[in-house]
Amino acid sequence: MNIHGVDYCNTEAEYNEVCDFLNALSEIEPNMLWESGRMSFVRHSVHADKDESFFRSNVRTWRTEAGKIVALCISE
Repeated sequence: MNIHGVDYCNTEAEYNEVCDFLNALSEIEPNMLWESGRMSFVRHSVHADKDESFFRSNVRTWRTEAGKIVALCISE
């Protein structure tokens, strides 16, 4: 399986994909520190005034060739 890194641009579609990814992980490990609520806080509260370039610099996803997220890194 080929995996490639993708910049995160903070579009609605990307945000929803990341939330779905985090929710799926939290079902596997309920004690994890990140879930969709934390992503919502990052996007809509603490960094709500930031533009796309901020998110491109601080969030990265890794995806399969089919576009499925397999990893995520967010620099707070």
